[in-house]
Amino acid sequence: MANPKPSNCTVFINIWVDVEALQANQSTGCYIVDNQCGANPPSQNEGSSSLVTSVPQGATICWTILPIDPQFANTLTITNMQQGSTGFAQVPSAYSSTAPQIAGQTWTGQLVSNSTGGNYSQTINCNATTWNGGTSFTVTPQIYIY
Repeated sequence: MANPKPSNCTVFINIWVDVEALQANQSTGCYIVDNQCGANPPSQNEGSSSLVTSVPQGATICWTILPIDPQFANTLTITNMQQGSTGFAQVPSAYSSTAPQIAGQTWTGQLVSNSTGGNYSQTINCNATTWNGGTSFTVTPQIYIY
């Protein structure tokens, strides 16, 4: 079973990255938001690197990593996603696309309909290629399955 297309997802999580802060080795600079403010319970810590996204069982999820600077011309990608035992049908993966602007930037996954509820940490490994080399970083948001 292939992971869903972004157009079939119901939950969207965006990782906004201040590449300048990363380049300066600052520990800040990643802001994670989602479209679950109407969930019951709603997501928590919106706009921080420790977002807790509220997701119903069976939901399809789309993660996208984006630079805050729209003129950033280098690459920003998710390189790996470790989900632990969160009830995904299969480990989320990069969405294959011929559009170079989203290659490696968009990942999708689907929870099974009988997922075990509760909080689960995610480990999302990312890479930014900038004008003076590459910078790897990790964000660890959480998913709350209800």
